[in-house]
Amino acid sequence: MAKIVRGIGVANILTEITYRPFGPIEGARFGDGLSLSLTYDSSYRATTLKRSKISTSIMDIDFEYDAAGDILALYDNLDNDRTQRFDVPLAL
Repeated sequence: MAKIVRGIGVANILTEITYRPFGPIEGARFGDGLSLSLTYDSSYRATTLKRSKISTSIMDIDFEYDAAGDILALYDNLDNDRTQRFDVPLAL
């Protein structure tokens, strides 16, 4: 659990953190109540990133990779106008 101290009070900034085997984060809850969820492929590349509050999704992104593992596209499942494809792969 990550905490930040404000004045004399203490507030959680990240709780309920879960991890996949071998380390990557799978989910967490932020201090403002938003949750984070990630899914991965067999190479441990993120395939889906979601943020939500209760049952309302505020972010839902799918990742597309090339054979070298570079990001080819980010698909916004909530607003297709924000989907991005890259002419040159986005290397991490």
